[in-house]
Amino acid sequence: EWAWMPVVTRVDDSVSETESFMIYGEGFDETSKVYISPVTGSDVPEYDEAQSLTECDILQKDEKNQCLTVKMAGEGSYNLYVTNSYGTSYAVPLNAARPQWVSTDAVTNGEEFRVIGKNMSSSSFGANTKSGVSLVSADGEAYDIPIRSVTPYSIDCVLDDVPSGEYIVYVTNDGYIWNEVEDGRLLTVMEDVYDPYEIGAALAHNFDFENVIDLSKAPYYMTPNKDITNMLQSAIDSVSLAGGGVLYIPEGEYYIGTVTLKEGVVLAGDGMDKTVLKRVTNSTDNLLKGGTESSCTGVVDIGFVVDENVILPDVILAMGRGFTKTITSQRTVGNTFFKRVMLKTKMSKDLETDARGIGLIMGGKSHFLLEDCYFEGYYATITSSYVHEYVTIRNNTIKTVIGNVTTLGEYATIENNLIERNLGVTEESTNTQGIFMRGHSFVADNRMYNLGNENTESNDGEVICTEPYMGGLKLDGKVVSATKDTVVVNVTTERPDWKLDDVYYADSYLCITEGRGMGQYSRIKSFDETTSTIVLEDGFKVLPDTSSTFIVTVLCENATIYNNYCDKSEKGIWLYGDNIDCVVANNTGVNTEGIYIRSIYLDRYTESTDKYDNRRQIGYFMNVEGNTFTGGSKSSGICGIGVSTQVEATDPTMTYIYGVNMKNNTITKNVPDQEYKYSHEAPQINGLYVIYQVKTAQTAPFDVIRGIIIEGNTVSNADQGITISSNGYPHYNMRDYSIGDMTDNIYIGQNTFNNVEQDIVDDRK
Repeated sequence: EWAWMPVVTRVDDSVSETESFMIYGEGFDETSKVYISPVTGSDVPEYDEAQSLTECDILQKDEKNQCLTVKMAGEGSYNLYVTNSYGTSYAVPLNAARPQWVSTDAVTNGEEFRVIGKNMSSSSFGANTKSGVSLVSADGEAYDIPIRSVTPYSIDCVLDDVPSGEYIVYVTNDGYIWNEVEDGRLLTVMEDVYDPYEIGAALAHNFDFENVIDLSKAPYYMTPNKDITNMLQSAIDSVSLAGGGVLYIPEGEYYIGTVTLKEGVVLAGDGMDKTVLKRVTNSTDNLLKGGTESSCTGVVDIGFVVDENVILPDVILAMGRGFTKTITSQRTVGNTFFKRVMLKTKMSKDLETDARGIGLIMGGKSHFLLEDCYFEGYYATITSSYVHEYVTIRNNTIKTVIGNVTTLGEYATIENNLIERNLGVTEESTNTQGIFMRGHSFVADNRMYNLGNENTESNDGEVICTEPYMGGLKLDGKVVSATKDTVVVNVTTERPDWKLDDVYYADSYLCITEGRGMGQYSRIKSFDETTSTIVLEDGFKVLPDTSSTFIVTVLCENATIYNNYCDKSEKGIWLYGDNIDCVVANNTGVNTEGIYIRSIYLDRYTESTDKYDNRRQIGYFMNVEGNTFTGGSKSSGICGIGVSTQVEATDPTMTYIYGVNMKNNTITKNVPDQEYKYSHEAPQINGLYVIYQVKTAQTAPFDVIRGIIIEGNTVSNADQGITISSNGYPHYNMRDYSIGDMTDNIYIGQNTFNNVEQDIVDDRK
């Protein structure tokens, strides 16, 4: 009987009174009921001991007894129980704080830090209790941390009077339930750190900021309006060899060729527009580059200029190892910062003589900071940053013709940046996008303008995009057997060059994509190729069995895209495969395409490369809420929010999209549709949509999309309000081979339609 009792593996976040939400797990049959009991203390009672139980209405259930759509019957934090004829599930928290990661791994007293997660503010689900953060030492000593500000997805706090040591971070939103940060990392509290440039203790403790060498004095006597390349390099070499320090360059304009910054050395000036290092001769080499093995480098209060009359270098500034794509275990460079740095190049490019003119690249292990900087020029952006973890890009202005802001590492904070593209004219088919990132990212309060190059048909114009780079599918197949912490698999598809320890930007995860245990995922601790046994870091609540399929992939996990603004872009916010437990909330787009969550199941042979392209990409547990889009894409005119799958296999064996909420969004389309471009990728559909596009003849329908809530949205001035269909690309080279409905448990709640030709278009067969 125990095998058939209900088990809850997951519930939706931030559920307000009368709002619908999803419960995920096993054993949700026709006899099932859902009850909630208010949290009144730290103890979690079993069902028989729970007080003030309230039953919630079940609105829908999927056919596989794994996903319930439920109407909330109260406000605040609750313990939740699911029953069936065999018994009752263990209690699971509903609306409890879910801290997931911390913006830094080290702080000192007086310094701010941020905890990112879900349900961080109880006001987001109608309650009015106060959020709290506590640090707990190994011996159980707890320190409450003063809070500066709270959003539903983050808490900013300042360390105050906490002894040095390592601590577990706990968060509450109700004063009763305190949950540990989910990634399990400890926060190190340091003794007082001298940090004159306010770069944070995690960086600052690596530098000798008290050792300042004035380069205008003996033995260097540096003076403006001269070539200082050799003199500066000599000073860098000497100070690095002596243990590091700050090289101070007084106000003035100096000429520079190529300088290599070395271990422990910081270049400091009088201000980004006062101390200026200028390239005045032709060279495609960097102005400034990091040593291939040099950590602890920085630049502050200095400007870099490439004269209008000289050719554009290939890459102008490089932090760490630049474009080096080594696996993270081989990276040694880190602890590098640019603070109040200016970069200016020309805004046009000679395709015959100029090199690329890339502004900045970053490469290394951890702790890279770019803050309060101003970049202007043809390609003077931050691109392809191969940093493994802890990268911060904050308070910068970036004005270019082409390019994007990219970080491939985890634990990335990208906030309060101004990004303007297409400020000139170019015929190059080069991307002019906003922000690209991966998992464990907090992207907030950025302003972006004019994304997408209207002169080309290139894949272009994303406002913000999460996409697995150098990741994607590693293995897929069927489960043979499982214990709590191990899964034995039968591999159907494998990437021959994949090794578990070859990590380029994030670790590999095992995800259950169908059958028993659906939707569970865990970071992989080890993989025995001989026995095909995968050992998990986190045990599963429901053991997969021979009905279960799996993928091993590098996930874009826990990305938070919050309160950003974009005006005039070709595309919108794209979550483009292998995204899980992500949030897109409170963003605003004007003349921007919208939000698109995409997945794919593909088995394709390409004759030109003589290779098979095998991809199994997922989008699980995504919350798209409170976003406002007005107008439409500047090239297609489309304005929509939705999910789409692309099926290029005769018999898909997994769920692509699972557990997506589209709630309380506002779409006001007030521009006409234009000619659809192949490169736009998203369906040519306005309003809200769920699309299961099929390009290969099917043997039988299969539910590739499950567990969708569309509720509380407002659509105005559009041809369609909500669309559910297998045909979403009328002008795209896709064919509809669907022979039946490939969705399950799509719930459409109360939505508002103003001046909409068709409120709901449902083409499911």
